[in-house]
Amino acid sequence: MTRIQKLVSLSALAAMVLGMLLVAAVFMSQPTEANENEMDARLALLFHQLEKEVQAKPAKGLSSNPYDYLKESTAWEQIVGLGEEALPSLERRLQDSSNGLVGYWTALAMERIAGVDLKKQGSTGWETVEEFKTVWEGYRQKKTGAADPR
Repeated sequence: MTRIQKLVSLSALAAMVLGMLLVAAVFMSQPTEANENEMDARLALLFHQLEKEVQAKPAKGLSSNPYDYLKESTAWEQIVGLGEEALPSLERRLQDSSNGLVGYWTALAMERIAGVDLKKQGSTGWETVEEFKTVWEGYRQKKTGAADPR
């Protein structure tokens, strides 16, 4: 085999290996159903822990301000600490939520993780979970330039 043939063979092999690594990287970066289920389960556990924290402090439970429940909450910090990877699970959780306190917490977590305050955006602000769903969808469309694929 000549030197040029060896270089061509080696280049072809390197290109093939790089192609396989690229395909693997793309495949690995796609959320899998198992990852989504794991995140859903983790969030369910953390929201349950958050509810228990509130029940353990009756004075907080009497407040009508949902933000009071989140002060000094380790579960809340852990939910927000999950970061952007948690947003798809939080969105699914929100779709199943009513206008209750947990739905409100979910909306607040989504805002905190996304680094936005949709509540204070003039005429497009929100007060209820149902209003948040609409405002969030508008935010997503503006951010990605596309409608929700669901």
